[in-house]
Formats: sequence, structure tokens, C-alpha cells
Amino acid sequence: MPLEVPRSEQPASFPPDFSYTAYISRVKIEKLIEANALVNEIRREAPRSSPCILCGPLLHDESALRLNDGSWLCESCLRSLRLIKYPEKYQRLYEDHLKRKAARELALEEYNQKHPAAGRLRRHECARLIAGSVIGLSCFAGLLMGLGLIQQSAGALEATLGMGLAALAAYLGFNSAAHRAEGQLREAVEEWEARNPPSPEPELRHFHDPLADLTERDLRVLRVLDYWPGYPPYWDYLREVVLGRDGNCCQITGCPSRLELHIHHKIPLAQGGSHRPENLVALCVYHHGMQEDLGHERIRGPIITEYFVMVRSYTRADGTRVRAHVRHRTFPTSEEIRQVMVHFGVLCPSCRLEPAMVLDRARYRVILNCPVCRRPWRLKLSILEEIGPKICKEFLTTRNNRTWENWKSYIYDTSS
Repeated sequence: MPLEVPRSEQPASFPPDFSYTAYISRVKIEKLIEANALVNEIRREAPRSSPCILCGPLLHDESALRLNDGSWLCESCLRSLRLIKYPEKYQRLYEDHLKRKAARELALEEYNQKHPAAGRLRRHECARLIAGSVIGLSCFAGLLMGLGLIQQSAGALEATLGMGLAALAAYLGFNSAAHRAEGQLREAVEEWEARNPPSPEPELRHFHDPLADLTERDLRVLRVLDYWPGYPPYWDYLREVVLGRDGNCCQITGCPSRLELHIHHKIPLAQGGSHRPENLVALCVYHHGMQEDLGHERIRGPIITEYFVMVRSYTRADGTRVRAHVRHRTFPTSEEIRQVMVHFGVLCPSCRLEPAMVLDRARYRVILNCPVCRRPWRLKLSILEEIGPKICKEFLTTRNNRTWENWKSYIYDTSS
């Protein structure tokens, strides 16, 4: 069945030089398939019934990887992904370019070896090495004679000095000849390179590039990458891409948090969500834990422990019965709430004027009044990550609006 992936959904946030497959080449395939099989067993997923998304039917005993969207990828196709860098069209251009480049380097090396100037250069360098060795031996012998470590014979010192000087003159001569041969060889190589210019760099595009010319197989490879089981090997890089796009702040309008940011899948992985940036959003750890999707309990537990405390039911001294309830550990100050209102440009939805804010700690309320229509808003006092979004939801926000509103308050209640 042909696979349709709308090009508008391609993750265009990636820079042109990004390559999924460069990260996948470091994956330990055996461990990945083993862990994937264990997860499928725990989730009681249906047994393998669909063919490999790339090559077709799967053998009954063949190892395979289950993707987030429920499709399967056989082990051989998974290994083949480690050997490619580009879609089929651009992979051929890339490989042809490498072949032409290697052939040109071999031809240039062969030209260097066969050129007459190269032979002269090698001979002069060899002679220069011998002359340099003679100079060193002469100097060493002269030093030993001067120190009296070896017996001097008549004229031995003069002969040694003469031999050293002759070797020095020969060395200088060979050195000059070697430089001339080297210059001739350099000119010859430059002339050869002018006659044989390198092949131009091909225009290469990756799987994610919206302008890439993708075949049906390329679209299937892109689907494998987008629906990689669990978190993909390039997740850290993808996280930086999403954080940069979202300005390194939580995308809940009214949330002031900029620390401990998580990346949330809008459509959860368990429901077939992809790893495309369009399906990802930056949330603070609090609002990520308050997502209702299955799997966020492990984040929500520590959050509730940090921000809230459970009070058991008890009877006061006057006989009044107090029900069990949840209480905040800390409350924001009026200045912190005011800063949130200023940052998001909170205005009355009717009069479009800035409301006055009063913090009633005795009754655990935040009271906002419009100076014109006199309408009061009484909101239950909560932590800043809850009271900020609640104010922005009730009022009109004129700046710094965010992109995600789907979250559930833990204990929030409103009376007006």
C-alpha cells in the first residue's frame, strides 16, 4: 500500500546538515530488539501480523522491531539503515561523488610518482640525507677529538674538518636542487589539477528536508525514523531543536516556569504518536506531570509530593469535623502573581483594561476586579504554576501567548 506522508508535516526545524541515520549507526541492534520484545510482552501487544514496512513479509522466527504506530521492521532492514545517509536519489549521488573523488586522488598520486621531477626530488632528498649524516658524524668525531676522548693523529682533526665542510657544501647543493625539483613538481601538479578539476559537490538532501525528492521506500524509511520505538537515539538533539523553537519556556500560557523543562508528545507514543517536532511541545516538569495521558504517573508522583501535602480528616476542639483534603506546601506572593499578569498582558475580556489584584490569604483566594465593569473574579489560591494559567484562561492575554492548553489541574476550584 502506498504510504502518504504530507510534506507540510516534515520536521523542517532540523538544520540542513542533520542526519537521522548518523545517530542510528550507533544503535546496538540486538539489545534494542530484545528490549522492544519485552515491552511488547508487558503491554500485551498483538502478535506480529503485518509485514516488514520496508521489505515485505516477515518469517515467523525472524527478529523484528515494533514501531510506535504498530508497524514492524525486520532486523536485516534495521541493519541496512545504518549503512545509508541520504534518500535513494541522493545516496546514489553521494556514492558516485565519493567514487569520482577517490579515482581522482589515485590518478594524482600516480601522476606524482611517474613525473620526472618527482624522481629527481627523491634522488636529491636521499643525497641530502646522506650528506647530513656525514656532517653529523664529522662534528661528533671532531668533538671527541677536542675533548681528548679519542687519540689524535697528525692531521686527523684537519681531515675531519675538511670532510665535514665538503659534506656541508654537498648538502647545500642537494638542498637547492631538491627545492628546484619540488617547485617543478608543484607546478606540474597545479597544471594537472587545472586540467582535471575535482567533481562539484552534489546537492544532497536528507529524509526530513521538505524539498527532498523522496521515493516510496524513502517515505517508509522516514516513517521508521518518525515512529522509532520509545525514544529515538537522536532524542537529545531533537530535544534541543524543540526547546529552541519554543524559546526554552513552558508552553502553557500563564506558566512562569523556565526550569526543568520536559518534551511532551502531543499524541502519546502509546497511541501511535510520532517524534516529529510538530508532535512535540516543551512543558515544565509540573505541567508535564499533570498531563492525563497514560505514563505520566511516574512524573506526577514526585510533583505532588513536592508541591502538595495530604491532610487527614480530624475533629477540631469545638467539635467541628474537618474532611481530609489536600493542602499546598507554599503559596505565591502578590508580587509574583502580578509579574505573571504583566508578562502575559492580562486584561479584562470586556473592558480591555488591566484588573486590580488583591491577595486574600485568610481565605486562600485571589480577587481580581475590573476598574470599569466592576466585575469580581475570585480564584482559589494555588501554586504559581496553577494560578497563573487559570488567570490567563479567565482573562484576555495580549502578549507572550503559548501553544499548549491541554492539562488538568490537581486540586483547582473556582467560585465567582
